[in-house]
Amino acid sequence: MTRATGELTSREKRARVAAIQGYVRAREEAFDDACSFFVEAATLDPHLDLTTIPHFWNLPRGGQQAAIDAYDLAGREREAAMLIARVRKTFRPKLIASKPQEPAPIP
Repeated sequence: MTRATGELTSREKRARVAAIQGYVRAREEAFDDACSFFVEAATLDPHLDLTTIPHFWNLPRGGQQAAIDAYDLAGREREAAMLIARVRKTFRPKLIASKPQEPAPIP
């Protein structure tokens, strides 16, 4: 982003276009294509956070994995690890509490 005007540079604009194209492919469940677009976006703008794409968290799990793989392929291992942790936390199985019952008698 240029400091004086706050406008995006041409590389940042291209990165955002690629990120949206990746989102669309992920929504269509074309995860390999999505990963390619996400790699392009992550490479063009090293400060771009793919999770800020509107409705990113509504993507199928494979779309989120495509973003993780893209970070790895773009050499952004730290962001990949952070996204892995966030996905695991968001989608981890939740325990369901059972109703308290009388203990079964021991025969």
